Order: sequence, then C-alpha cells, then structure tokens
Amino acid sequence: LLSQNRQHLLIYEQNNSKFGVISQEDILQALDPVQMLGFIEKLPIIEQTIKPIKEFSSIEPSQTQLITSLQAAKKRLELVTNASKDGFWDWDLVTGEVYYSAHWKEMIGYLDYELPNQLISWEKVIFEEDRIAALKLIEDDNCSKATGFMTTQRFHHKDGSTVYILSRATHIKDINGKVVRMVGAHTDITELVNAQVALQQREEQMRAMLNAIPDLMFRQRIDGTYLDFKVTESDFIAPAEQLIDLNLQDLPIPKVAKHYQLLQIAIETGELQTYEYNLKNPDGLHRYEARIVKSGEAEAVCIVRDITERTIAEDRLRQQGEREQLIQAIALKISQSLELEETLNTTVTEVRQLLQTERGLIYRFNSDWSSVVAEDSVAPEWNTVMGTKIYDPCVG
Repeated sequence: LLSQNRQHLLIYEQNNSKFGVISQEDILQALDPVQMLGFIEKLPIIEQTIKPIKEFSSIEPSQTQLITSLQAAKKRLELVTNASKDGFWDWDLVTGEVYYSAHWKEMIGYLDYELPNQLISWEKVIFEEDRIAALKLIEDDNCSKATGFMTTQRFHHKDGSTVYILSRATHIKDINGKVVRMVGAHTDITELVNAQVALQQREEQMRAMLNAIPDLMFRQRIDGTYLDFKVTESDFIAPAEQLIDLNLQDLPIPKVAKHYQLLQIAIETGELQTYEYNLKNPDGLHRYEARIVKSGEAEAVCIVRDITERTIAEDRLRQQGEREQLIQAIALKISQSLELEETLNTTVTEVRQLLQTERGLIYRFNSDWSSVVAEDSVAPEWNTVMGTKIYDPCVG
C-alpha cells in the first residue's frame, strides 16, 4: 500500500497483524541483490492493528504493479541465493541487530536454529586472528571512500575442521556519510584452498627432488631462449636469474649449432636427443652429456651432466680390457711357436699397438751392459733400428 503522499510503501504482514514502512527511494536504490535482501528481511516492523490500514484510499493499478514487482524481486532473490550457494549476512550498526542466512550457517555445519542471529555467533566460529583482521578491515573501510572489501577468512566447522570463506562486504551510509549498515556474502572456497595447498606442496616436493639431482637443468623455447634454470654455483657462468630470457647464442657454449639443431628435432619429433661435448673449467677439461626432451608445444627441457669421471672410468676399463686381450694374444702366439725371435716380435708389436705409439723396442743387454736392439716394431712411415747398438749412460 502506498501512503497518501506516495513517498513510502507499507508492507502488511497478515499473520502477525503488523505492517512496515520502506521508502520508495530505498526501493529504487536497491539494485544490488544483497542490499535488496537486506531491505526485505529487515523491514522496520511497526506494532499496529489492521484498522489503520483501512484509512488509506483504494490502491491504484500502478501501486499494485509496484507491490507485485517487489514480491517478484524477493522471489527472484531467494532463487538466486539458493542457486549461488552463498551465505548472506546483514549487520545494522545503529541497532546492533545481525542477520545470518540459513546457508551462511550451513557452510560451517550448523542448522539455522543452532546459531542465533547475534554478533557473538560470528565471534564464536571465526578464527581469532581473522576476527581481529576483519574488524580492522571494517574500521578501515568505514573511514575510507571505498564501498566494501573482500578477504579470505577461516571458520571453525562444527565437526572441528577448518572452512575457508571468501568474504565480501559493502556498507550503507546515512545522509551524513556515516556507515549505518553492512551487508555481505560468504562463499565456501575450502576445496579451492586445499587444492592450492596440495599443488604448492607438490611443487615443493618436485623442487626438492630436482635440487637433489646434481645435473644442470634448463627449459628453452624452440628459438633457443632460456625460460628457466636449475643450477649451482659451480654449474654455470652466471646466476640463474641472469640467464632467463637470454638466447643460446648469447652465451659462450660449445657446439651451439649442434645443440640448436637437436633442440629443433626434439621439439618437432618428441624424441629424446643426446650429444656430448668438452668444456674447459678452472680445474681442467671436463666432459659433458646433454639430453634434450620435449616439454611443451614449443619448448624443451635440457639436462646436462658432467660425465668426466665416468669417461675416465670407462677409459680405464677399456684399457684394462685391451691389456687383458693383449696378454691372452701374446700367450696364445707363444704357445703356437717355440721360436724366441718370433715370440719377441709378436710381443713388441702387440705392446706398441696397445700403447698407440710409433715405435716399440726390446733391448738386449750384454754382460758389459752394452745393449743392442733385439726387436723393433715401428709405424709404416718410420725406419727400423733393428740390430743397432745403443749406449745408455743411465743403464751402463
């Protein structure tokens, strides 16, 4: 019902024989669903009987449409509220009255009647640190020109678990600019926060695993630009942060063309590419193995390992194997021939080939320590000194 001056809308509540008053100005300004909910749920109820209502003139069609629109807006807001699964709260700073929607309480495990609409209910379920921070936010918000705030808060669930809430609030000021009311919404983001924590933990675990690997690792785009680095102080020529966004050709790295070529192949084919190279370090020449594998649409991961010690060990094993083969070959040929000259010739030839030298000699010493070349094995371009007498003061 419109009042006679048509400046206020009177809402009649039949069950309690009461009616309330709300200004048309408030209705027109209540464009935000949260604010409209506050107006509808918190209409100032005036203790009256039904009789005073009869004093108003009959309702005009336009007035009926306004009432119908208000009812439709309330119904629409209820549907949106239920669909959004958000919880709403309303705090009248003048009267101290507080309202929490049923879903606000449901988020933290309570039925509507289990938490009274009082400020102490909020203080009971929110983490103490977040309660202090929230009050500070409200104080700062009230003193600024901003119309609201948004923050993440922790609440105690009825079952003892922690609920993470995204809290958004807006305030309403009177004609003097004083905040008289705050209205807000709660969104349960517990699953999102838990997923973020799990992802962070997974990243930390992966980072720890990578740090435990002594290899140099980096990501590169297909054009050779460095995207990320995992290095130690002894790994590279500069700190990792200085290498990001540099190109492969900007650094003094051997076999740049080879690396770039294999980088292209690895990204285009998705197949692992490897190569080895030598690099002179302050402590000497080192041998490295580079492995390139595709890691994205136009990027790859490269793992570089120092294989110097492995290469040395492999060389030693190879030489040991060759020595064993030489001994077996000499023993076999000796067993096949009883001629001393042939045996010596076989021995000196095999030893020279093992040592990869151009000449191998066998000295024969006389009783006076004079010596003669008894056997001489030489490379094709060298001349033999077979039978030559040699005076060596170190021996004689």
